[in-house]
Amino acid sequence: MNTTIEIRTQTSKNLDMEELASFTFDALQKAPESRREDRTIKMVKEYLQEIWDYGTDTLLTAHVGGKFAGWLCLWKVSTDMMYIDSWHPIVHPEFNEYEVASTLIKKSIEYTKNEGRKRLEVFHMEMTDDMRPRYEKYKKWYESCGMPQGFEWAHMVADLTTFDAGEILLPPDFSVRPLVPVPNDEIYECYYETFMTSGDRRFLEQTEEQKRGNFDVFFDRSERIEEDASLLLYYGERIVGFLIIILIKKGGFINGIGIHPDFRRRGLGKALMLSSMQKAAKNGMKTLILEADVDNFRALNLYRSVGFKKIHGSVNFVWKAEYVL
Repeated sequence: MNTTIEIRTQTSKNLDMEELASFTFDALQKAPESRREDRTIKMVKEYLQEIWDYGTDTLLTAHVGGKFAGWLCLWKVSTDMMYIDSWHPIVHPEFNEYEVASTLIKKSIEYTKNEGRKRLEVFHMEMTDDMRPRYEKYKKWYESCGMPQGFEWAHMVADLTTFDAGEILLPPDFSVRPLVPVPNDEIYECYYETFMTSGDRRFLEQTEEQKRGNFDVFFDRSERIEEDASLLLYYGERIVGFLIIILIKKGGFINGIGIHPDFRRRGLGKALMLSSMQKAAKNGMKTLILEADVDNFRALNLYRSVGFKKIHGSVNFVWKAEYVL
C-alpha cells in the first residue's frame, strides 16, 4: 500500500539545524548499512554547517503523516547541471525507505527539468568494500527512478609530510608558471583538447555546454585555491598543461590535471605533478587527494609513480535529458 508522501522545497535559511542534525544522526545510525561507531552528532553538525556555509540552493524534505521522513540537498552546478549531495537522500528507517527515497529522487529530477537543466548527478564518494550493502541500496533507489550508474573512480591520496622531489628538470623551452592569474578562456583550449583524448568517460559523454560548465566549476577562482601549487605548463608562450589544487578540510584536492596530447610521453605530466606537490608540501600541506577514472590506466600509473595510493572508490548515478523518451 502506497504511503502519502509530502515533499517540501526549502532552503537552509528556513530549516532548524539542530532538528536536522538530530534527524540525520538518528537516521544514519539506525540504518544498518550506514551505521558507524565513530559517528557523533558533532560530526553531523559540522557536515551540515558546510552545506549552510556553501550556500546550497535547495533542500527537499519528505514528510509522512506530518512527520519528518527524509531529505536531500540539491546544488546548482552550472547553467546546465545539478548535483545531489553525496550519499543522499537520507531517509529514516522507521518509514518505507524505498518509497520516501524514490519520491525525493523523482522530485529532484522534476526540479532539474523545471530549472531548464539537462543533467542531474549524484556522486557516492569515499566508498570502501564494507560499504557495499549501502551502495546496493542506493543503486536500487536511483536506477529505479531513471538514474543509471555512470562511471567509477579511484579515490587516491598522497602523503606529503616527508615528500621531497629533489631537483625537477624540464626540457628546453618548457616552464611552469602560476595558474591563478590566467583567465579561464586562455586555459580552456588546452583543457578541452586534453580531456577529449584522456580516457575520462564522464567528460566524453557530456554536451559541449556541460564540458565548459564543469571546467568553469573546477577552475572557479572563488574557491580556496593553493595558489603556489596550482600551475600551468608552457611551451614557449603556449599553454600545454595544467594542474589546480583546491583546499579542503582534509588537505588539498586536485580539481584538474592534464597534458595536451601533442606533448605527452615526454615525462611532462610527472614533472608538472612533482613541481606542484613540492610547492604544496613546502607550504605545509600534509595530504593531497585526487580521483581518476578506474579505466584510465595511463593516468593511474602516473599518479602511482609520484606516490598516490588508492584508498577509496567513487561511483555516480546520472539523469540526462537524453534518457527521456
